[in-house]
Amino acid sequence: MSLLSLREMFINSWALLKSSVAFLLKNKDLIVLPVASLVACIILVAFTALIGVFALPHMDQFKDIPNWVLLLSTSMLYLLVSFITIFFNTTLIACATERLQAKPCDLSQGMKLAASHWRSLISWTIIGAIIGAIIHALERSHSIVADIIALMFGIAWSIAAYFVLPVMIFDDVGPVEAIKRSIKIFGRSWRKVVGVNLIIVLFVASCLLVLYGINYVLPGEQMLFIEIGAVILFLTILFSVTIGAAFNCIVRSALYLHYHKNVTATDFAPEILDQAFKKQKRRFGI
Repeated sequence: MSLLSLREMFINSWALLKSSVAFLLKNKDLIVLPVASLVACIILVAFTALIGVFALPHMDQFKDIPNWVLLLSTSMLYLLVSFITIFFNTTLIACATERLQAKPCDLSQGMKLAASHWRSLISWTIIGAIIGAIIHALERSHSIVADIIALMFGIAWSIAAYFVLPVMIFDDVGPVEAIKRSIKIFGRSWRKVVGVNLIIVLFVASCLLVLYGINYVLPGEQMLFIEIGAVILFLTILFSVTIGAAFNCIVRSALYLHYHKNVTATDFAPEILDQAFKKQKRRFGI
């Protein structure tokens, strides 16, 4: 890829991200979903931790519990947190996809649409957990080769899974078929996906650079640095799991409609969505 092509990719991706921002500002209620997902996960983890705290004085009664029971309990907590995140992301994608087609869809309707595919969502949660466990096991092997394999496998999985949720909901297919279709859609829109996600990553990285900059400018004010740094870190994480997640879901919905359903999403200029694919067609002489 030439520097000119890379520049154009970023320009187009920035325009796509700006359209997503405009859409989110017109549909502010959608931000409730990633926030609710975050709050629900925090409550679940906090409740589990609270049970553990109350159980500490009675640990002698649990010393004979087999390790597999503890492993199963931890796995169930992980699956529940993953399912909550996936369910709210699916609801956001459902609402965004319908509204991008100028169809009315409030949050309750989006939840109903997501809940109607609960079997597929549970299956997808389990598949994602298994893949995540494999990648984590490779990373813990303390081998350079295993680390490289884990990195490549993780990237490949992220690519394959990117459009799975809208495909499962609106094509009404299972996770396996959704992965196949997701890969095809990604093949046509990869420039946009990579560009938008890279811009979001750069924004988060810039926040962290500000944090280090404060430490450099105020080396003697350690407590002030810690306080300001904690605020910046908290806001960065909050942005990543809420606003960033919302932008990602909106972009996925718009690209899914354009590249898979041949429907131009409202609030998104057709030339912004068309440009990357046209360039690929000219390159391969299609």
